[in-house]
Order: sequence, then structure tokens, then C-alpha cells
Amino acid sequence: MKRVTQRAVATLANESGFGLVEVLIATIVLAFGLLAVAGLSLSTAGQERLARWQTDQALAAQLALAQAYQNDFDSVASGTSDIDVGGHTYRVKMTVTNVTSRVKQVDAAIAGVGPLDSRTFSTRLYAPRPLLDPVDLFGGDDGGDGGDTGGDTGGDTGGDTGDTGDGGSTGDDPCILPNGSRKNNCP
Repeated sequence: MKRVTQRAVATLANESGFGLVEVLIATIVLAFGLLAVAGLSLSTAGQERLARWQTDQALAAQLALAQAYQNDFDSVASGTSDIDVGGHTYRVKMTVTNVTSRVKQVDAAIAGVGPLDSRTFSTRLYAPRPLLDPVDLFGGDDGGDGGDTGGDTGGDTGGDTGDTGDGGSTGDDPCILPNGSRKNNCP
């Protein structure tokens, strides 16, 4: 055992620490590691900037579409506007297409630096429904009691036909609404 200990002590006595080559290799490895971390940091900062810019684009489009919602349905039209978001001004090009007489397709295009940076956001606007007569909503009679205005048209031989009408002066079907649709509670 004494022999092993003497050999170990002799081996350690010959070691004088790190050599110049070892220090140089360790420095190069450390430098490459720090360059990789710096590159990753720059890449992350660029991605964060791009994400913020895309979020601002989406917000500018949302504001433009909100303005279209606030306008009267018939006054919504194509055009260009500048919207300030996050300290930047974005140009929004609105394109309005009539899908039907009561539906409009609204596209808000925001130009970017390149063709891949441009984005388009879309929505549809619907015309408000016309207000119905409250009497029609509750299935009530909108023309009186049937009266005799459509009544005895042919003297005593024609009979009284006014009671079969909707109570109006024309003797129309009581199940047909003024807009031409049929009431739900009619046979």
C-alpha cells in the first residue's frame, strides 16, 4: 500500500497545472458558446419585433372593421384610411363587395414591407331587419272586426263576405302578412 501512495504522490508532483494549450482550447469553446447565445438572443428579439408588428396590424384592421360596423349599412363603401396603432401609422385599404342586397363582404388589407408581410382581414355586414308591426308579432288582427266593407256586394243574393277577410277593407286572407309571408299561427 505504501508503494501505491508513493507513486500517486510522485505523479501529482509532476503535474504543474493547466498548460497554455488547454487554456486556449477552453477559451475557444467558451467563445463559441457565448456567440451561440448572442445569436439566439438576436433571433429572439427579431421574432418579438415581428410578433408585435403583426399584432399591431391585426389591431389596425380590427379598428377599421369596427368603424365599418358603426356606419350605416348603406354608407359602408370601399376606401383607404390611415390608423395609428402602437406609435405607427398603418394604411388600411377597405374593399366592400355586395354579396346580396342585405349582406356585404368587407375586406381590410394592410400593406407590409414585402408581399409576405401584407395581411387581409375579412368580415360580413348584415343589414338590419325591418321592424315588424307589433300586431303581426303577436298574431293579432290588424284590420278591425271584419266589418261589412267587403260585405254585401251583390245585394241580397251575394251574401255577407266581409267576415271572411282579415278585417281590412279589401277582404284579403288574414294569414298573409303585408310583406307576403304567412303567419305562423294560421292553419
